[in-house]
Amino acid sequence: MYGATETGSICEFAVADSGKIALKPKNMSFEESASLPIAAVTSLQSLKHANVKPGSDVLVIGASGGTGYLGVEIAKAMGARVTGICGTHNVEFVKSLGADSVIDYHDTEALDALNDGDFDVVYDTVTSPDDPNYGVLLKSALKPGGKWEALNGHPADWVRKFLPLVPQRANYNLITTQMNRKDLEEVVGMAESGKIRAVVAGEFKLEEGSVWEAFEKLKSRRTRGKMVIVCSEEEKK
Repeated sequence: MYGATETGSICEFAVADSGKIALKPKNMSFEESASLPIAAVTSLQSLKHANVKPGSDVLVIGASGGTGYLGVEIAKAMGARVTGICGTHNVEFVKSLGADSVIDYHDTEALDALNDGDFDVVYDTVTSPDDPNYGVLLKSALKPGGKWEALNGHPADWVRKFLPLVPQRANYNLITTQMNRKDLEEVVGMAESGKIRAVVAGEFKLEEGSVWEAFEKLKSRRTRGKMVIVCSEEEKK
């Protein structure tokens, strides 16, 4: 099985809602499968919300990260043309995911060129209070009626999200993932058909020092794919 728990997951045992788990992909290990649920379902729901379809032009910001790389793969599985933004050392990796074009975020001229209004959807996995505001940098990247799907945002974005009386940003959606078996099973289908793969950035033991190491790597925002906390063979028994 794979999916989401009700009580947290950095533990030996956890309680899961039966509607939020599914059989894992047959062609993936437990470690690979464990890296998928939140990131893959978040990407799937975001791209569905934005009505991605064959021929859509999708820009993925943070295309090498744990959620961004799955955004690239899932958008391609939906038939979209995908442009990814990532760091220099990840350009070839993002190309290997199937991205049609990859922009190095250090290339300011290339970023400016994205403001020609070419995209139906921007899937933003980076913008947050601690990171660049791509909503400002790429304010003209969307076609008329295009949709901006964001994993995070600045405080004002969250105020707008949860206070309906506050005017909303046009065509902007802050993602709140709704874990469910149907979407988990759709991810499994994509995995078993070879349309998406799991990229594990590292495996860390279920020990205090190792878990803190994983969190430090996560906070660096420089990981490629997802990190997984694993039990020892004895704990698995």
